[in-house]
Amino acid sequence: MSTQEPSLVCNYSAIPAQNRQEHITNATQIFQAVEKVTELPTGYGFQLPNQDHYFMDLVAFINHERLCCPFYHFKLEIEPNNGALWLSLEGDGVKEMLKTVLDGSLKAEVLEQLFETGADTALKTKLVGAMLNVPQVLKEEGV
Repeated sequence: MSTQEPSLVCNYSAIPAQNRQEHITNATQIFQAVEKVTELPTGYGFQLPNQDHYFMDLVAFINHERLCCPFYHFKLEIEPNNGALWLSLEGDGVKEMLKTVLDGSLKAEVLEQLFETGADTALKTKLVGAMLNVPQVLKEEGV
């Protein structure tokens, strides 16, 4: 286990190029399905319906997101008796970073600094657009 804390910059270049678009689409669909957001000590928990495809989508999301965002502590929980699925994202500085994304206070210029995509400016544009959409999607879902 590394003792050095990773920076809060998502390096999307760490996701294999052939999987990046799929990851963005998957992440967008996951956050569109969020039914509830819970504040945690060092991050947030996101409740999703307990449906097979969401479980598999969450596993794929974590598999790729851990490559580009090594600062996240991921937790996937399944409530008993066919209850809800929960994705928790936590870590040092994560709560503060996610709070600004969730409340919609981050501007595109600031979001651009949170993503490292190498020379792929189209990917950076897609990522920033998806992140700017998260607060609106959560409001529409009543979260």
